[in-house]
Amino acid sequence: MSAMPAGRRGGLPFSYVIRNLFARRLTTALTAGGMALVVVGGVATAVGGLLLGLAAADQASLDVRLGQVDGTGAIVGVDHATAQAEQSSINTRLVAGWSALGGGVVLATVGAILLARGPSPAATASTGAAAAPQLRVWPGARGVGLSFAF
Repeated sequence: MSAMPAGRRGGLPFSYVIRNLFARRLTTALTAGGMALVVVGGVATAVGGLLLGLAAADQASLDVRLGQVDGTGAIVGVDHATAQAEQSSINTRLVAGWSALGGGVVLATVGAILLARGPSPAATASTGAAAAPQLRVWPGARGVGLSFAF
């Protein structure tokens, strides 16, 4: 075991960590933003899945009740107005569920890309601090191209 100076446990001093967070603001912002997007995307995906599951269960229940008929073929499990109201509620849950699921996947993917990509080596090579993001637009044969470097 190596000898440590008195009063020091090891690792990086807290002041060094704080100083580097402020010196590398872009890296810090990208990391925090990426983590936030992954978390929000994961929650939105879970909520979307839950809404889709509830909608599927309610649709199955409504289908069973709509299948209950008497001897003349008339539906006796549920009246027409109630069936319409329940189907409308199920359709609303389906739209909200698919929207949350799709949006969550997109947010989580963008967050994961931000976390994995980080700043370019050229941006931090000379000063140790991150350079400003760059946005490039160029015309192409089929439209306009867009590039973002950070």
